Amino acid sequence: MIHFSTKRIPFLIIALFLQYCSFSQTVGSFSGKVIDAKTKLPLPSATIQIQTSTVSTITNNEASFRIITNNRDDTFKISSIGYQSVNISTQLFRNKNNIIELKPISANLGMVWRFR
Repeated sequence: MIHFSTKRIPFLIIALFLQYCSFSQTVGSFSGKVIDAKTKLPLPSATIQIQTSTVSTITNNEASFRIITNNRDDTFKISSIGYQSVNISTQLFRNKNNIIELKPISANLGMVWRFR
């Protein structure tokens, strides 16, 4: 039979409470797919970053991603080279099956000189 002293019970209660609080900090897991707004083709290697932290991820070869946040008011910045970045609040973001469309950036190049 295990005996607990009454001196250890408050410590045990505090330890259990702190453990519960640490697990309750995760708000959710968000996933989706990033595609080209014009062609509707997937954009592999697009970056999804949580604006209030250094947490980020990139899309896989099918342009899918999953990211976890612990703040209800976070904003995701979704970007890819050659595309306009978009910011999406977690409050507008559904937990699953999000399709994010990025618009291509068109740049006019000046005159090109060719030397032989």
